[in-house]
Amino acid sequence: MQGDWKSVAGTAVGKDKHEVVFINETSGETFTMRIRGRNLYCKKARRLEEIDGIVIPDKSRDDHTWATVLAIGEGCGEFHKLSSAEKKMVDMRPSVGLGVNPYDMVLGPDNHPWGIAHSPYVNGDYFLHECIVKAVMPQGKDNAI
Repeated sequence: MQGDWKSVAGTAVGKDKHEVVFINETSGETFTMRIRGRNLYCKKARRLEEIDGIVIPDKSRDDHTWATVLAIGEGCGEFHKLSSAEKKMVDMRPSVGLGVNPYDMVLGPDNHPWGIAHSPYVNGDYFLHECIVKAVMPQGKDNAI
């Protein structure tokens, strides 16, 4: 993909919570992607530029593992029977009732062998498997970072 693309939650433009919308800031072109399975589509959250009069450098603004949820996979939060391979994985724990919504903040690990996949569309966006989410902080549209 060429140009300057940004992503927004589908709910911000009247679409479903399972969709994320990509907008090319140069050409105005848009397309929508539906998230399936048990992944959350997230945007890396950034800290404030200034806290109590102290300017925070870019490296420190990005040096954390909180992310803003833009879209939720269709299978997230639904009960499913674990396969024999999933039962052997330490991270595969039930996520029924996870209750994640668009604009919520989620805490994930720094890295993960299979639970984090970087988006091919926007730098700083990624797919986060629901099983590796450590915490959920409900935000609402107006409080999202």
